[in-house]
Amino acid sequence: MLTTDNQWVMDAIKELPAIICDQKIVDKKLVEEADLIQSNKDSMGDEIGAITNRATSMYDVQAGFVTDSMEYMELDKRIKLCQHYQQNAIDKAKGIKSLPMPRHWYQYRASNEMDKAAQQEEDVSGLNLRLLANKKPYFMIYRYAGLMKEYKAFIKQAEQNALNRFGMEIKKLILKAEKSEEEKKFLAQYQWLLPVTEGPSIMNRLCRKIEAALSFKPRQKRDSGFNYSILMSENGYGKKAYNQVADLYEEYVHETQTYRQLIKQGRADGDADSQGRQRQLFKERFRQMAYACCSNEEELCNILVELCYKSSRSKQFAWDISGEQMIRHLLRHSGGILHYPELDEYGEIEFGGERFTLRTTRMESQGEI
Repeated sequence: MLTTDNQWVMDAIKELPAIICDQKIVDKKLVEEADLIQSNKDSMGDEIGAITNRATSMYDVQAGFVTDSMEYMELDKRIKLCQHYQQNAIDKAKGIKSLPMPRHWYQYRASNEMDKAAQQEEDVSGLNLRLLANKKPYFMIYRYAGLMKEYKAFIKQAEQNALNRFGMEIKKLILKAEKSEEEKKFLAQYQWLLPVTEGPSIMNRLCRKIEAALSFKPRQKRDSGFNYSILMSENGYGKKAYNQVADLYEEYVHETQTYRQLIKQGRADGDADSQGRQRQLFKERFRQMAYACCSNEEELCNILVELCYKSSRSKQFAWDISGEQMIRHLLRHSGGILHYPELDEYGEIEFGGERFTLRTTRMESQGEI
């Protein structure tokens, strides 16, 4: 339940009649283990999220038509019916057989075949293709990392193609008043192959405004001035080992990001303690793979520091694999001298509501680490 007196929100509300979807029911029975197993199987790969995304895509397609046009009204009907198909997807886990969303709403081949089979009158020919919602809206590139990657790769290639063929960026080509047939064909193909829809829906327009606002505040690269060579030894490292560890680093980053997403979405297995144990097993697995790439501790440490500290990316990989070795290198560079804060109510250093005094000690051997 959401309550608000914000005028912007209130002005945007459309007072529409409630949509009530007829629900089918199944006979009541005592649930047994076999029923639960079957229910899990039936709900595997459910379409609820996909149906929701298709409805969102329809809003973007709809925004490209005049409000009282036939296309707009048809999409309005389809968007409302999406609630029915969402309910059907939910009912599937209960063992209820329901009709899925029509494929010609979101699949090109089915939509094309539907238009051909319908043999519609000339003024409405190709209706289903015009209403096709087979792509996610542009703003969703910020929700799906894979879609963002696909979009950026496509734009990069398309921009280069436009420069090579027409000597201008795609934005300038779109705004060009007099276009040649070749330019028109290029832009039509560009729109067709674009991984997302760029319609004037509210979310796309908001997204563009946010992008424009943020573009005036470019992220500044921070130069910490930290000399990370103190974490390394004087020994070098082999190029082959470096490349192997670099590939492992990319795998580590990918798996870490994926797991963080699961935690954020509440889909990670186990409680906090269990996740902590999984984290330790994760670190140990990558430590073993890293040492399989390079068995020399000092060489491996140098590679990890070079990989992680020469850019602004996370340094956690280096510390997970060679944390102790980096500390040994630090002590070697400092002659074994270690400075550390000690809790002291009269200390000159204040942090977190406590006072500390800086102490100094000498590590006599590496075994003390």
